[in-house]
Amino acid sequence: MEKYVFLFRRQQFEYLTKSVALASGALLVTTTATLACYWFVKDNFAASIFGGSFAWFLFFIPALIARYRHFICNKIPFGLFFLLIALSVSLPMFGIVIRAGLTLTLLSLLSAIVWFFYTLRRGMLVRKTRGIVGLYFLMLACVFVCSLFEAIVAMINNEAPSMYVTFIVAAIIFGKINVHDVHQFRTQLPEGTAIKEKDINQIVQNTALSLYLNFIGMVFVVDFMKFVVKVWYESPKKRVSE
Repeated sequence: MEKYVFLFRRQQFEYLTKSVALASGALLVTTTATLACYWFVKDNFAASIFGGSFAWFLFFIPALIARYRHFICNKIPFGLFFLLIALSVSLPMFGIVIRAGLTLTLLSLLSAIVWFFYTLRRGMLVRKTRGIVGLYFLMLACVFVCSLFEAIVAMINNEAPSMYVTFIVAAIIFGKINVHDVHQFRTQLPEGTAIKEKDINQIVQNTALSLYLNFIGMVFVVDFMKFVVKVWYESPKKRVSE
């Protein structure tokens, strides 16, 4: 006999807390694995092809795992699948930490965590959000424009392009995407309704995965644009040297 749960607002917060706990646990695993790689295999990684600008290629590993999650989750429990995602994400994250530096990475991570929890609160209060596809296109467009602007400024000043503005803009829009996902969570678990416990667990798991991938995906979008800007910035110099 299937078990039903009658939802009140308190239950919504409890299940959202469960999703956040799963996402936070995955982020903790990623952070721990990244730091372990940083301390033990930093020099070997720096000497490899992924020690340069191509570290973002490693993101295709967790991206493929997430893309085929329905197939994988039919074979293994969700907890093990989430652990697999978190560990695979630590590979490209490790490359980013090496290039950005540990101190800057930790400060950015702390800021992103604060912003993350603020957007969770906003998501529980907001009445309406933009479409998720529009938000993704908005992030890509804004990140592209900011990256182009920073590359032009770097060329004029003859300096290496920084990506601080791009990262801040991506973080703001990432927050809006997070708000959208929390709002969708509330929509799927409306107050005053009875829902199968199995369906609730599925919603909790999908929300946890979305929150985690939002957090991580923002970093890789910026890192990819940094790679593009670096190639564009260095191309004229290579032609002159030749």
